[in-house]
Amino acid sequence: MSVDSVATLHDQVSRLAPLVRLMRRRALTEMQLPATALGALRAIDQTGPHGGHRSKDLAARFGVDSSTFSRTLRPLLGNGLVERRLDPLDGRTFGLVTTPAGREVVNRIEAWGAQVFGETLRSWTETETTEFTRLFERFLAGLETQLAPPSPAEEASAR
Repeated sequence: MSVDSVATLHDQVSRLAPLVRLMRRRALTEMQLPATALGALRAIDQTGPHGGHRSKDLAARFGVDSSTFSRTLRPLLGNGLVERRLDPLDGRTFGLVTTPAGREVVNRIEAWGAQVFGETLRSWTETETTEFTRLFERFLAGLETQLAPPSPAEEASAR
């Protein structure tokens, strides 16, 4: 791999990031939700119908403090897209769950994103789309591995 190809890829990924933010902003504008709400809503939605993620845990996942995440959560709760449910395993804490209305918002946004991607890839062959998807997944997996925080065992062995 050449330095030029890595630099070109870096430039392309740098162009991608603002486009993804623009997609989120456009998708959420009609719902009058902040752009940060989509990531939070999707993360909560992925926990399933019984909740399981506390606000504090999700704040840590997004790398923000609890008060910042609380501001993101407020419109989701206020618009009935998310609710707090008593944790069935620990009756002292509450987990966050997506309501049916929240699930509908996630579905609409995902459908809109799929439509945008579909239009973008319309002139591509099935083989090109499949190969791009495979390579992009491989790239993302490598990036996630590279940037993942060290495990407690890795941290202990580094000392």
